[in-house]
Amino acid sequence: MVSTKKLLLLAVGLSLLASLGQWLQHRSQQPLEGRIGKALLALDAVGTLDQVIISKGALRLHIHRVNGVWRLREKSDFPAKGQQLLDFIGLLTAIRPADLISENAARLKDFNLLEPDGQAEGAFGIQVKLMAGQESVLDLVIGDDRPSQGGAPGGRYIRLQGEPQVYLIKEEINIPYMAEDWMQTSLLHLPEQELLSIRIKAGSKTLHLQRNAGDVDFAFKGKNVSMAKLRGILTELGNLTLMDAQTQAEASRLKLLPVAQVDVTLADGSSLGFALFTEDLKEERNHYLKFTEANAAASQRFGTTLELGKNWVFELQEWQLTKWTQALDQLQAAP
Repeated sequence: MVSTKKLLLLAVGLSLLASLGQWLQHRSQQPLEGRIGKALLALDAVGTLDQVIISKGALRLHIHRVNGVWRLREKSDFPAKGQQLLDFIGLLTAIRPADLISENAARLKDFNLLEPDGQAEGAFGIQVKLMAGQESVLDLVIGDDRPSQGGAPGGRYIRLQGEPQVYLIKEEINIPYMAEDWMQTSLLHLPEQELLSIRIKAGSKTLHLQRNAGDVDFAFKGKNVSMAKLRGILTELGNLTLMDAQTQAEASRLKLLPVAQVDVTLADGSSLGFALFTEDLKEERNHYLKFTEANAAASQRFGTTLELGKNWVFELQEWQLTKWTQALDQLQAAP
């Protein structure tokens, strides 16, 4: 027969075990509850960031800050879209987990929240790692969207690297993970009202459009030209963009065929030129632009772009190149 003393000791022991279990459970939940409603990234950490690493499956993109400029390591340090990156970092300071969805590591694949491991396929999330020097400031994995259903709000599943907990955020968060989506694609902005001279030469054909400061219309061979006919090239000069870029060393291996030379002069005396090329391949045709010349005024005004042109050749889309050749052919054919 069990003595009363032994029963009492057993009861005390069970009570202690229950208390310990509750304490351990409470301890494990404290940091999780502490994430709800709190920003993923502290504002005071933003200024310290100098590296952003984005991974998706086997893809990895490294954006780092060099002398104040964000650059793409995978594109030989070509300038990145700095404002796009700063907007994303700013969003992270505003995002606050709204709900804890799961704590089961086995369910991470259900939310596409597995960490990239170098494989090309799988239920991987997009991993975003923010660093200051060698210190990791935030290591985030972004998973699937959750659509709104019934009374349940929609959002996006996220988790922190190394932790199994899955959270739901209400904010819309999208981040590209291909280098081409992060390249600084804007090359030149030449305001239409400042253009005084546009000269296009392709083979034996030359189109030279001129006007005086303050004039609206351009003249060709002594006759005014309809601005509607020039709209394509004026728009292109107003926002000249690139599709991709090759280093000069990479471009030296390309068999580029000259298409046209374009020279422009602006009201402030800036004068610059660029050459257009095409590369004929069996499967496709690629199109490129090289800056060829610039006077002192242009070098001062467009120095960043022209300096970039010393080391890079810029790839264009076909429709960009045909704007120039079509304008030359149409205007030369006009009576």
